[in-house]
Amino acid sequence: MKICHLAALSLKKTRNMIKKIIKSSASDHFNEQSWSGYPHKMSLSSLLKFGFTESQINGLAYILGGKLILNRSEILEAKCDFRKHYRIKNDPNHPKFDKLLIVNWSDLQAKAQAVADANHVDPLSLVLICYHRLDTSTNSWFISVEICILKDFTAPPNADTYYDIIATGVYVDITTTGLKNTNPGDIGVGTNNIYGRDYFDNIEYSVDSTNFNPLSLNDNVRATLIAWFEIDKMYLHNIDASRDSALFELCFMSMTGDYSGTTNMSNVQFPHTFCVYSRYDDTDLLDDGDIVVNYFQNKAEDYQTLCPPNCKKYFWPAPLKFFLQNL
Repeated sequence: MKICHLAALSLKKTRNMIKKIIKSSASDHFNEQSWSGYPHKMSLSSLLKFGFTESQINGLAYILGGKLILNRSEILEAKCDFRKHYRIKNDPNHPKFDKLLIVNWSDLQAKAQAVADANHVDPLSLVLICYHRLDTSTNSWFISVEICILKDFTAPPNADTYYDIIATGVYVDITTTGLKNTNPGDIGVGTNNIYGRDYFDNIEYSVDSTNFNPLSLNDNVRATLIAWFEIDKMYLHNIDASRDSALFELCFMSMTGDYSGTTNMSNVQFPHTFCVYSRYDDTDLLDDGDIVVNYFQNKAEDYQTLCPPNCKKYFWPAPLKFFLQNL
């Protein structure tokens, strides 16, 4: 996956941005990627001279490093990467199964609000558990989504936090044609091993894009978890007074990237993840402009917790607070 860089940022702006991160998040925790892994024109030494530590600067690199937001070119590259590593079983010439999933904002928001009201919680405390599925009649990917609650969530935390998840039993499918009712039995609801059998029975994975093997329930991604907090910000950053919310849609696109070197983020090198971006009146709200911290406008969201390895908890990284709160 292409990684965005600091070249477009002035040194003064970069310095101020790092100060904000240090003040409002525990960015020292985010040193899993070395600074040398991020293409940039500013040298590390030019930033260190301001008295910031390398791990603090890595906190900024984490936010700008393709883990939270992507522009149009980056998501297209990530989609191409996905097609190199996943395919329909034993049929490499089969048409691509990674069709775009599109859902009307108002429809999904109404479902989320209903769950929040029924459980007397703030909608911003919700989390979507998205199980990978495959419509075998059309060989199209879709997701079965359980709308759950992050336990004891009051405001984005200042430190790395794992939230317990409270199940609600409310499911909905997001498909290539919008929202549909879920048959919970298709994903084993009521058992201790929930996954999309149609997906795992029919998809193969390859690390080297050559040797494909059946998916592993212990390693390959069964579900991705995305906080409603992020979905809400996606909407707020792209809607304005001139736009009718009835014409606002969210798009879910399959993608992957190289997770080697990360800690407890994925059990496979190239996990099946997805990004979410906005569409208005059938027009994608995406551009190739510079990625601006704390803004989803015309960009895609690219952060989820993956199951496995994190199946029963949602991981909130500290810099995510800075990204979502400092509007």
